[in-house]
Formats: sequence, structure tokens, C-alpha cells
Amino acid sequence: MATSPGLDKFIEMDILEFLDRKKGVSEGEVSASEAYYDDVKSALLEENVSKALDVIERAADDYNKIKDSDPYKDIAYNRFVEAIQLLEEYKGKGFDELEGVLKKIEESGIHNAKPLKINIFEERKRSRERKAFEEKEKEYESKEEIKNKMNRVMHELFINIRKKDLAASVNSYKSLRSLFHQFPSRFIDEKKEAYNDLLSYYIQIKKLKKEIQQKKSGSAASASAESHDDVNKKKYLNPSTINNIIKGIREDVKGKDFAGAKEKIIELKHLASNIPEDQKHVRALFESKVSAISQKVELAKRRWEHSQQE
Repeated sequence: MATSPGLDKFIEMDILEFLDRKKGVSEGEVSASEAYYDDVKSALLEENVSKALDVIERAADDYNKIKDSDPYKDIAYNRFVEAIQLLEEYKGKGFDELEGVLKKIEESGIHNAKPLKINIFEERKRSRERKAFEEKEKEYESKEEIKNKMNRVMHELFINIRKKDLAASVNSYKSLRSLFHQFPSRFIDEKKEAYNDLLSYYIQIKKLKKEIQQKKSGSAASASAESHDDVNKKKYLNPSTINNIIKGIREDVKGKDFAGAKEKIIELKHLASNIPEDQKHVRALFESKVSAISQKVELAKRRWEHSQQE
């Protein structure tokens, strides 16, 4: 039966289009699928079964992304089958994870017919996601525990510095530094804040050490020390300085720069720690205000983080 000229032309154009596409695209797709085969083979030679399964899982994901109508899905299927055949050479060699995957491959009948989707790795993915979630939860709990310990040590360190007990301050600082090194690196912003706290206390201890050394050397007379305290009162209780810092904190919070706000809060804590001993009531009042500011910043940060997760 003869076909019409129009149909012949349509079929000819369709074949030419298919051949052109094959010429332009198949090289990259075939080379990618060959790479899967080579990567699986290389991993198995190292007896790294987990790595080999990762490669085959990736190949399955790429296969699933190809449209069913795409002729290159056949190429991807054939290469996938070649890759999983490599796994069978390691059957019965004591690799539990491999045995489980081979069983799923056999049950799925992938060898015999091209499936619409390759789903044999779904359980493996869920297991990996579950493990990652559990590890994340464990790391979060560890981070919270370390933060609580750091807060207790910082409170102790603050008191020791106020008492001008250098030896006790140094010991507390060492404990704080040890806890900081245990802080999980994944929580970048919080670890940065912890570092700022550590640095803050390091600076205060250096000042305390210098002050004690000066007193021991007798470089400062009693009258001069009292005069120095008067200067400190004026310096650290300067309303203009404090207002500028607080204004900076507001601007940082408004711009969602919570790390910057934290640094300025540390500045206020420095001011508080340097208020002379004979001004305890002033220092206590100032510290309570700094604590209130810190709590408001932390609340604003949590609200912002919660809004980003929604």
C-alpha cells in the first residue's frame, strides 16, 4: 500500500529529526552512563560497596528524570543493567547492604523489562534521611548542652573577674575554651557568638592581669588609683557612649545582623565589668539593663529564624 507524499515527507522529517538529535545528544548521555559503569567497577575493586551503591542510586535517579517517550531512556536502562550486573559478582561475599539491594533488584524484575521508574533505592534513601535526622538531633542536643555549660562557666568567670581573682579567672577561662572547642561547627552563627564571648573574657583577663601587675610593682599610688576610679566612672558611665551602642544594636537587629548586635552587647558587658567596686549598685542596675537588651535581641533573632523556616 502506497503512502501519501505528505505522510512520506512527515516520516522522513521525523526520522531526520531523530537522527539529528541522536547525533547531538547521545554522546554526552552515553558517556555519562559509561561513567556510572566505570565508577561502580572502581568502587567494587576497592571493595567499597557503599560507594558503588551510591553511584548506582544516582544512575537510577537520572534514569527516572528521563521522559518515558525519550528514546534515550533505553540507553540509560541498558547501561544501568550493565552496572548492576557488576554487583552480582560480589554476591555472597558478606556485604549485607549489597545483598539487600540485589534481593530488591531480583524482586523488581529490572533485568527483564524496562520499568517506568526504578524504585529499589527508596528504602535506602529513607534510611539515610532518618540517620541524618537523628544525627542532626543528636548534634543539636549536644550543642544545647555545651551552651548551657558555657553559660554557667561564663557566670562563674564573670564573678571571678569582678573579685579580681586572676588564678580562678584563668581556670574558668580554660574550661570555657575547652567547651568552645567542643561546640559543633555546623552551627556557624552560634559558634561565632560563642567565640565573641570567649574573646571578650580573654580581653578582660588580660586587663585584670595588667592591673594586678601594676599594683604589685607599686607604680600607682593610692591617691592616683582613686583618681583613676573617678576617670573610670566617667568613662564607663558616659550616657553618650552607652546610647550610641544601644542605637547600634537597634540598627543591627533591624538589619537582621544579630552577630553585630551580639558584639555590641559584649561591649556593654565590658563597660559593666569595669565599673569600680564602690559603685556596685550602679553596676548591678547597668548589668540588669544589658541582660534585658540581650534577651530582646535573642527573642528577635528566634522570631526571625522561625519566619525563615515557614
